[in-house]
Amino acid sequence: MTERLLVGVVGHSNAGKSSTWKDLFGANVQTSHYGNERRLYLPKKKQEWVNVFLINGSPGERGKDVKEILNPQGLINFENPRIVLCSMQYPEDAVGKTIQYFIEHNYDLFIQWLNPGYKDAKEYDDYRGFIPLLLKENNSLLGIRNGQLDRTSRVNEIEDFIRGWASARGLLNIEQSIYV
Repeated sequence: MTERLLVGVVGHSNAGKSSTWKDLFGANVQTSHYGNERRLYLPKKKQEWVNVFLINGSPGERGKDVKEILNPQGLINFENPRIVLCSMQYPEDAVGKTIQYFIEHNYDLFIQWLNPGYKDAKEYDDYRGFIPLLLKENNSLLGIRNGQLDRTSRVNEIEDFIRGWASARGLLNIEQSIYV
């Protein structure tokens, strides 16, 4: 059983990647900083949460390799986060490099490709060839979602997947109420 998970949202600029994370977290969120994972509350059961590392703003847009974002100090004994949420801008060459990084570091891959994206005129083909890269991996799931439709169902899909994946690995935390 793989012990790490990448939840990726792929699309053109203004496809709906950041708004996916906004809906998932219930607020505008910034990229995490090294060593500072954040709690992602899973709203269907408000007391459940998991620690995640968020990359909001794709590595390609930032002009950085994903490894630089995850490990900016270049530490030798660096431990990758267990769950990473990552935006990936489609036209960038960095999409393949980003996915390859997570494959090489033994992550399960759960990817939503927003095609068409919120601002796209129409659907487009995979001219970067990231679909074959994903399909050859045993631990990957790819869903093509219309970024022009209401986000609720695809955000719920991400939340449900994270909950199931984390629960199977004992990573779900339960908020303890101080009231009896």
